[in-house]
Amino acid sequence: MTQGRTVTGTGRRKSIVPVAAAAVRAIGLSFHRRLGFNRFGSADGVAPGDGNSHGDGPAMTIKEFQDFIDAKYGKRDRERGTPHTFLWFMEEIGELASALAGDNQVDKEEEFADVLAWLCTLANINDVDLTHALEKYTIKGVDGFK
Repeated sequence: MTQGRTVTGTGRRKSIVPVAAAAVRAIGLSFHRRLGFNRFGSADGVAPGDGNSHGDGPAMTIKEFQDFIDAKYGKRDRERGTPHTFLWFMEEIGELASALAGDNQVDKEEEFADVLAWLCTLANINDVDLTHALEKYTIKGVDGFK
């Protein structure tokens, strides 16, 4: 499950999964991947009924996706609360880090989708409208850069 990579010049393997993912496992949360299912309840990354996973259908706005996640998972997400949901989010960040270190494009796409879904969940249970929050970049503009 956890893949390592050789650190240049050392010949040793180094884990690229963040400590937060280990913390999630340590507190005993079961992972949806262990069952072979993603957040949408399918093994292929396709939301039920949409018939596509690569953008050949109508696009969703960020607001529509956030609302979709809330309608499908909101009750359970609110019961779980922010601290445990954040741990799930961090687990997905770790999986994205692993995917980015590899060459499998399908894995990268799946992990980016998972991170976005869990980010929407965190926003929903904390009453944050991501479209409004993104006005910082789209309408107001950000001075400077990092």
